[in-house]
Amino acid sequence: RRQRQMCIETGTGESTVFDGGSRRVDPVSAALVNGAASHTLDFDDLHNPSIIHLATVVIPAAVAVAEACHKSGKALLTALSQLGDSACFAWAFLVFTAYVR
Repeated sequence: RRQRQMCIETGTGESTVFDGGSRRVDPVSAALVNGAASHTLDFDDLHNPSIIHLATVVIPAAVAVAEACHKSGKALLTALSQLGDSACFAWAFLVFTAYVR
């Protein structure tokens, strides 16, 4: 709660804080608050081969940036699908190489 309140009090912006209201803050604050809320509310997903919770980290940041840059929903979904594949592949490789050592 403190983190959310501090980010909201810092000012206004173009990115939405998803708290049932219509608060808009800067993209970094929106990504931080929305990502923290995703973890707190236990909306974590898990990509087993890479052992990462991709959606709770990537989606809040991508939505905040897309809003700030006035991108369409289609552009956001395209970016998320490409980023998701790349991130899972990269992390799976890193996890594998860490365990091989």
